[in-house]
Amino acid sequence: MKDHYEVLGVRRSAAEAEIALGYKGRRTQYHPDKYQGSDAQTLQWATARMQEVNEAYAVLSDAQRRARFDALSPQSSDDVAADEPAANRRDAPAPTTASLQNFLHQRFASDGRFSRTYFAPSIPLKKLSNALQSYGRGIQAEEVVALLDTTVFGGAKDGVMLTENQIRLKDMGSGLAIWRWPDIRSIDAEKIGIYINGHKLIDCLAVNEGEVAHLVSGLQAFLQFRSQARPGLQSGQHRGKPQEGADTLSQKYRSMYDMAKREFLGLCEKIQKFEFQLGENFIERENAAAYFGYLEQCLRDAGRAERAWAILGEIAILSRATVSFSDTGKTVPPDLVRPRDGDSQLVMALRALLHFLQEAVQEAERQVEAQQFFRR
Repeated sequence: MKDHYEVLGVRRSAAEAEIALGYKGRRTQYHPDKYQGSDAQTLQWATARMQEVNEAYAVLSDAQRRARFDALSPQSSDDVAADEPAANRRDAPAPTTASLQNFLHQRFASDGRFSRTYFAPSIPLKKLSNALQSYGRGIQAEEVVALLDTTVFGGAKDGVMLTENQIRLKDMGSGLAIWRWPDIRSIDAEKIGIYINGHKLIDCLAVNEGEVAHLVSGLQAFLQFRSQARPGLQSGQHRGKPQEGADTLSQKYRSMYDMAKREFLGLCEKIQKFEFQLGENFIERENAAAYFGYLEQCLRDAGRAERAWAILGEIAILSRATVSFSDTGKTVPPDLVRPRDGDSQLVMALRALLHFLQEAVQEAERQVEAQQFFRR
């Protein structure tokens, strides 16, 4: 049975006005007329979602049907106990599941301090579409929990995108950063800057300092709640039995770390000349060094060691493949350059670099072919 409250994004204790508002937001987001220019699969998806929204509203807006639904469906564990907006209650109970959308809805419900931050299901469709096209590759519209628009003219092509799995930050000056929630130890705001794990990733130029600080404070609270709800996921907490010798790594992990570092440093040395010529860094060295340090810490944690080992393997393979392609020009497997869900920021950068080099070589070959053609 579909949870009609979840479909509309409202509380089980929601009054008629909240239900109507939830319906209006979902209708704006999923109405098929908004997707007439899209492919058949997208149109089919929007139609199915709109049918769910219509059914949910038909049930919840009818007192008798809603009562029957409540009697047959289990009580949601994420409901807010009181009718007063959670943002106005200091004693509001914390959600019992680590859902970012539920957490933000409870914390910021009826909060009037946001002018450039939008929460699902009330994210303007045009802004959502622009953000997904600009820096949301691989993310579906329904996965976006919140969106911060940092553009001067409100186009939302730069900003911050939040999903249940990751946070994406797109700054016109420094490019795209992608962080999975389990990899984030801290998130902070300083004036209009947002920092993750101590590294500044974006300046929210068109956003008020107070709004940036208010949003980040909510994300800080979510990280704290998440670490309590799922012990061991945050840095400094161990899940399961620690490996023997907290200050040493097993041979398997040490070997992978050393190999990944060796291949990566070789790549950095290889591309240094091109970076100098272009006046642009393909790889942010400071961030990469910090990330290697973080992965080394993960290798000492039994609960995170295998994931870190796999990431280091990807770094090693991508670094070696990029150097090899630079030397030989031989085609690399398409899977190596195709972004994947869950890619770390460094792995994403390496895939992008390899893709860039491939495109550059192909463009050079096309220019040579064109020159030969016109010589005939």
